[in-house]
Amino acid sequence: MLPFEKTYMQKGNFMKVRAEDMEAKTWFRSDRFFNEGGRWFFSTRENTVEGPFDTHWEAEQELMMYIRDMQAKASFGLAPEIRV
Repeated sequence: MLPFEKTYMQKGNFMKVRAEDMEAKTWFRSDRFFNEGGRWFFSTRENTVEGPFDTHWEAEQELMMYIRDMQAKASFGLAPEIRV
């Protein structure tokens, strides 16, 4: 577990969340990938939409790299920018 993560138990399942996320929040799982006009996108916790990508697989790969980059920033003490 990374320093910016906490683990919560909800309905018998453990879930990792960012440390700054509120504990009293109701968590909903949703698909962060969507297709619009034949192109694929993904949404982030930072309220950004990334894409377009030609395939769902490409969007998944880019999401993994995005998460890796966010974790690397956090390891250097850089908080992600959260857009509202």
